[in-house]
Amino acid sequence: MALVCITGASSGIGEEFAAQFAKKGYALLLVARNEQKLRGLSAKYPHCEIFPCDLGREEEVNRLIDRLKEEEDLRFMINNAGFGSAGEFEEDVPENDLQMIGVNVRAVHLLTHAALLQMEKKNRGTILNVASIAG
Repeated sequence: MALVCITGASSGIGEEFAAQFAKKGYALLLVARNEQKLRGLSAKYPHCEIFPCDLGREEEVNRLIDRLKEEEDLRFMINNAGFGSAGEFEEDVPENDLQMIGVNVRAVHLLTHAALLQMEKKNRGTILNVASIAG
């Protein structure tokens, strides 16, 4: 069964992506930090795997990459996870900015690369990167 991997799947746009792809009969790999919300979503969909993961942590991104390497029919990779910081730049803590770069840039780069390698094997697939000024 063709798989859709969605990061940031526990709410908002990611949750809606899950609903729409489930309606079309795809298997889902839902990725987010909030395991409880992911469990709630998985109860709604017949072919759903949850993958609790903090994309700001390198070892957790690597776990997800390992999972993607196992997949034989990854059809869509939706990089939807992201966040931003509010307030003035000079008032922000540098560690928060590094966390944001880890999720919004590094994880997207690494997951896109891993997904592309899997998709090239079947000569098909789509990668969608969702971004906003809010994160």
